[in-house]
Amino acid sequence: KQWYQRRVRGFQGGTSAVMRVSLASTIQLLSFTTVQHGFYSLGVHNALFNSCISGVISSIPVVIISNPLDVVCTRMYNQDLGAYYKSNRECIEKLYQREGWRGFYKGAFVNYCRTVPHMVCTLLLWDHFKRNSINLSLTLQPKSNEFDFEGFGDSHKDIITKFGLDFDDDEGRG
Repeated sequence: KQWYQRRVRGFQGGTSAVMRVSLASTIQLLSFTTVQHGFYSLGVHNALFNSCISGVISSIPVVIISNPLDVVCTRMYNQDLGAYYKSNRECIEKLYQREGWRGFYKGAFVNYCRTVPHMVCTLLLWDHFKRNSINLSLTLQPKSNEFDFEGFGDSHKDIITKFGLDFDDDEGRG
């Protein structure tokens, strides 16, 4: 009880923010990859279009799942220290008693309008970097099937040789 009375004012609602971010991130990546693979199976192979439209569609489950947690988080943050709600559970119970299920989806359309550009940009970049990292990892495969760190020694030339990269010593890179 002493910790509750002495805690920092700005941290109330922090646990609901952690729950929201954890759940929303999981739903975001899961729904994005599912929708994206669905479009690939339908024959949409343009990576830019596929990522953008997948981001728009996958925003729907993210908002459906995360909006109730956003409402709880906002209510916990905007109260004086413990004035209305002592815990997330109490906030959820009181919100449901007063406003029903509709209370959990206040501002859902605005949340969707805010989430779509964020998800499209984030997931477009994530997809681009994921694709490029796969291409990079394929080009940097070792020549042999075995990869051991003991064979490198101290020389960077051993690493370059192991990965099949040829740099001339005259250019100052080898």
